[in-house]
Amino acid sequence: MRWLPLSLLLWGGCTAPPVAPKSPLGTVPAFAQRPGDPQKGWETLTRYPYVTCGVPRSAYDQAFPPAPEEDRIAERSGESTDLPYNRTGFKVAVLKSAPC
Repeated sequence: MRWLPLSLLLWGGCTAPPVAPKSPLGTVPAFAQRPGDPQKGWETLTRYPYVTCGVPRSAYDQAFPPAPEEDRIAERSGESTDLPYNRTGFKVAVLKSAPC
């Protein structure tokens, strides 16, 4: 009787793992787009900080040189001008409190 828990444990470990679902290969089908202004969307993606977390710019600049021209987005301005296409720069407001 004392072997029963051990045998159940071993038997349970012999089952096959579940198979993960796979996406079908091929072209992504067309689908209806949400309404909006495509120019404003492009401007938001290339100029504004839609992701507002990350490494401080001072630390980033010490670790990485400015991106080569072919990796930049020409229409960018501000903090993201010299960053590669897959990064966005932004400024953070520094709040100062009054002394207590």
